[in-house]
Amino acid sequence: MAVTHIEGQIYLSLQIQNEEMPESPNLISVISINESVMQMTPVMQFTFNDMGNSLTRKLALTEGTKLKLLLGKYKESAIPREFRLFGFKQVPTREGPKLAANFIIDAPKYISGSYTEAFDGTSSDAIAQIASRCGLRSDVTNTSDQMTWLNFGQTRAAFAEDIAMHGYINDSSCMYRALTSEKVLKYKDAMSELNTGKVKVTLGLNSIEGEADQVIQVRDIRDVSVSGAMNNWVNYGWKYPEHSLSGEEQLHSEYTAQTSGQYLPINSEIKGELDGARIEYCPKLDCRNTHKNYNKAYYINLRGKALLSERLHLLIEEPSNIQLLDVVEFRHTEADGHTGKATGKYIVTAKVTYIKNGSAYFEKLEICRASLKESGNTPLIG
Repeated sequence: MAVTHIEGQIYLSLQIQNEEMPESPNLISVISINESVMQMTPVMQFTFNDMGNSLTRKLALTEGTKLKLLLGKYKESAIPREFRLFGFKQVPTREGPKLAANFIIDAPKYISGSYTEAFDGTSSDAIAQIASRCGLRSDVTNTSDQMTWLNFGQTRAAFAEDIAMHGYINDSSCMYRALTSEKVLKYKDAMSELNTGKVKVTLGLNSIEGEADQVIQVRDIRDVSVSGAMNNWVNYGWKYPEHSLSGEEQLHSEYTAQTSGQYLPINSEIKGELDGARIEYCPKLDCRNTHKNYNKAYYINLRGKALLSERLHLLIEEPSNIQLLDVVEFRHTEADGHTGKATGKYIVTAKVTYIKNGSAYFEKLEICRASLKESGNTPLIG
């Protein structure tokens, strides 16, 4: 088995098709594992320096080859991840072949198979059942949207996303579905997690004295806002009328935002001048076979996701075990001792795990929230 072990920093081992890999110098060039709430599945790009030609002969990589990766800070806490080869590119070099291989998570019943099936219950019940049928673990928040969920020939990955977009708890919910590299299918209300969820990890920029064991130090940060694009898309006002068999049209035009922050990232002056930024008629007819908030759920989930426009991109240098849709706290102390404006609770929406030459280890995290602590002299909705 190919093993990289730097005491107290990183432990990494590899298996191909459950076989140990022969030792080879400089085998690992780059590993990049990408996870996001916007992706159907986690993906990994693995660049090998195959100086011993083991990956082109005895353990020849081909379509669907299974790779098992054991990764962590210590051997005892290393977490297994299983992937399948999706495609690769091979470049000949003087030292031997160099392979850039692309992998997807090993869950073909979730990603590749198309099914015709029904799930009776809430959306959280349906997603938990999908996870069970696909050999995945589930971590779901209970919802209030009882109906029979019908899959007409979609992959379960696509169907789970469709369920999540029409999942409903209340008028303030914002449902997200995500599959992690640990093969956990998560289904959470992002707004509820931000407001009441337990903080898993604290991330600190600049040293926080006396808390070295509880705080992961951040090496670099990018403070990013996409509120302008999101507001001009839906959050300056979106009118979404839907057909009803009662003969009375239902209009969805409001999202009840609940946040612990003082301001929403929406300019009140601009919003006050507009009658709305988007008008769209719901294309789904009322056939009386969905839960009563089916189309309303689509509306509020999209509004909620658009509101999560305040983002931080963080770089850390150690295995964190932070997963998608976990709640984290970010603390920033400025040079003059003041608390940074980005300090607060966030939800994790993307993660990239990056290893170079089998030794240098980084994680890049995207964390989001729906509020601001300071408005300056700009009029924001409070």
